[in-house]
Amino acid sequence: MNRYLEEDERLSKNGRFKVPRFLLNDIVRFWRTMAVDFASKQRERGGEGWGIRNAKLRMSRKLIFAAGLLICFSCVLDDELNGQIGSSVEENRLILVDHLKKQTMKTPLELLAETVQKFSIPHEHIRKLFDSYNHFLSILSDEAKREELKQLRIEDAEKSAVFHKEVRPISTEFQVALNAIFLDNELIGDLTRRYAIF
Repeated sequence: MNRYLEEDERLSKNGRFKVPRFLLNDIVRFWRTMAVDFASKQRERGGEGWGIRNAKLRMSRKLIFAAGLLICFSCVLDDELNGQIGSSVEENRLILVDHLKKQTMKTPLELLAETVQKFSIPHEHIRKLFDSYNHFLSILSDEAKREELKQLRIEDAEKSAVFHKEVRPISTEFQVALNAIFLDNELIGDLTRRYAIF
């Protein structure tokens, strides 16, 4: 963590910590790498395993990315953390490193749960977020469904009840819930537009 913060000369501005841009850049790059890897494996494997990789990209891989964004954004959004701003760059770097390490010890779902509670995300979106992810986990733990997804090729997706009637709808619900957090919420949406899009 220290390496990421050493690159940022100004860790705070106007009495608040800033988003650690170098860390954020690597998190965005990791998300893009997962997406590119998905396409690469599609070509290399001749479409074999498309269903399970697609489901994971839509759900668990996206969850990892969302959690990474929240870790970076927490440097700005955490009022308790910002109350600790010190008088020197080195002191602030140590405070941020400690904060970031604590954040990375939490699971992605814990980070999302804290966020939806702290920022008063509407209950319907909270329900969509956690119900859809729980459904995804139940699909993966069902041996028959998991095997169907492992064997599923893109050209057969519309014929697959597991993919067409379960994975696709729950991933849409999951995305709607993420949009409510990262785009519709005023504070997080502003950070998303400023740091994660451009």
